[in-house]
Amino acid sequence: MNANSPYMVGERGPELFMPSGAGRIVPNHELSSNSSSGGGEGHTINVYISGSNNAPDVRRSASQGAREALAALNSAQRYA
Repeated sequence: MNANSPYMVGERGPELFMPSGAGRIVPNHELSSNSSSGGGEGHTINVYISGSNNAPDVRRSASQGAREALAALNSAQRYA
């Protein structure tokens, strides 16, 4: 994935995703080596942003929300 390039994504209908940095999509089979089928346990993180339609503000808020959600998920998995 290229920075500042739009991609159509979505599990419940099409959504436009525009990453601020380059990256890649990680296939399910790479998420967990503990599963006999090779696929990891799935998690969906939705970040809802209101109050601005300014693209840099939205990107910043979405990134912050995703970081916080991932930190909480990682913390919960350590104590599971």
